[in-house]
Amino acid sequence: SLLVEGTTTRTGAEIAATASGLGASLSSGSGDEMSWVSLSALSRNFDASLDLMADSVLRPRFAKEDVRRVQKQVLASIQASRAQPRTVARLAFARELFGENHPYGLPAAGTEQSVGALVPRHVKGYHRAWWHAGNATFVVAGNVSREALQAALESRFGGWRRGRTTRQEVVVPAAPTGPRVVFVEQPGAVQSVLRIGTLGPARV
Repeated sequence: SLLVEGTTTRTGAEIAATASGLGASLSSGSGDEMSWVSLSALSRNFDASLDLMADSVLRPRFAKEDVRRVQKQVLASIQASRAQPRTVARLAFARELFGENHPYGLPAAGTEQSVGALVPRHVKGYHRAWWHAGNATFVVAGNVSREALQAALESRFGGWRRGRTTRQEVVVPAAPTGPRVVFVEQPGAVQSVLRIGTLGPARV
């Protein structure tokens, strides 16, 4: 989330104002398997909008005040999710199937402990190690030719370094040996959620 909260040349407010003025939408986020920066832009403002995206990807600031503000937002979201039966069931289901030592067994947003322990140097270190040309994929759809797109991307990302880190290897969790029931009590909840399932075959 911090990638669009300020760069070495723009504040988060300036990024938002510039994007709005261009009729563009710039966002960033992470999930269970990937992190991304997404840009939706008008064709006539594509180059200027791409400049904004490149600035966010290549030159994020990760200022202390921005890290702390986003950290508080994430912590509030984690705390609020405790009252949502669907989220509680999803997390309990993943933890039981994959275990707490497997990435899929952990919440993508982190925990109060892991998020609360983050400081700017952790965020900067992660960006330096994992956000590099060797791990990046560009997916583009819209009214732009391949030739024009190639030139636009090379002019902005051509000097992006290619790091050495690749996907982490994870141990395949053992399949359940039999049925088991996991119950999470939520007094006062207005609904109940039931999940039934097992592990499927690995995709790769």
